[in-house]
Order: sequence, then structure tokens, then C-alpha cells
Amino acid sequence: AVCMLTGYLLTEVLQGKTAEETTKPLERIIERYEKLSKTKVGRCEFDKGGEFKGAVAAMLKQKGIRRIEKVTNAVVEQKNAHMQRVFWNLVAQRRGGFIPTVKQAVRISNRTLNRRTGMNPEEALKQIAAGGKVDQKEPKAGPAQRKKAFEQGTKVRALKQPRSKSE
Repeated sequence: AVCMLTGYLLTEVLQGKTAEETTKPLERIIERYEKLSKTKVGRCEFDKGGEFKGAVAAMLKQKGIRRIEKVTNAVVEQKNAHMQRVFWNLVAQRRGGFIPTVKQAVRISNRTLNRRTGMNPEEALKQIAAGGKVDQKEPKAGPAQRKKAFEQGTKVRALKQPRSKSE
């Protein structure tokens, strides 16, 4: 789980990926985050995975947490990819067993500087817990510029029907 504002990463090792197996670990993650940040979780964003339906949805409803479903969650996926790179580097160094290596990878990820906030996720979370605010810098390019979008008014050709897949 990743805090969308600070980028703080919290993990639990799971044996399976069903909604029933995900509920208790997710509940522990939410409780740990609320304890660390001294703020109540108001919403959770998920992809369309089955592990976030059923028992997880019921648990979130019971806690009064708004559930937002997205097609993909780029922030979480990006943070997960970063943590995995760190994890596999530690595995290559033969630093220890599985669980200690995961914990060390998470610790390193949470101490890596974030360009948008100008601090690492650990510092940002401490600032929130102290009642402060975490400001994010605006990216140099706007969303349209980042995607190399055409300027408004540019004439383009578009397909009326999607291309058929060739065999």
C-alpha cells in the first residue's frame, strides 16, 4: 500500500491473493498508517483486481473508508517497481532471508528522496503526523506536454473503426 501524498510504502507478505486472504493484512496496513500519520484514512484507490472486492469492500465500508476503483494505479505500480528493484539488488548481495530483505527494501524505498515533495516519504509522513502539510512541486511540463499531445486545433485523421487484428 502506498500513501498517494507522501509516497510512503507499507507492506505485508501474503500467501494468496483472494479477497479473504487480503482483508486482514490490508486492515493491519490501514491501522499502521493511521497510527504513523495520526490521521484517519478517508479513501483507498484500487485497480480492478478481484482481491479488492467482497470481504475487502465490506471491511472498508465498515471502517467508513471510501473505495475508488481505477483501471490502473500508476503511483502504486511505480513505487512497487522501485521497491522490487531495491529488493532484487539486496537478494543479489545475499543480505539475509526473505522477510528481513523485504523489510530492508521497504525501509530503503521510504528513505529515497522524492522530487515532487523535496523530501523522502518517511520525513513527509512525520511532517503530516506533526500536523504539518506536504507541498508538491508542479511538474515542469503539463499533462498535455508530457504526453506529446497535438496542440488544440491541429487537424488529425482518426479511425472510424478500430483496426482489425491481423493473423
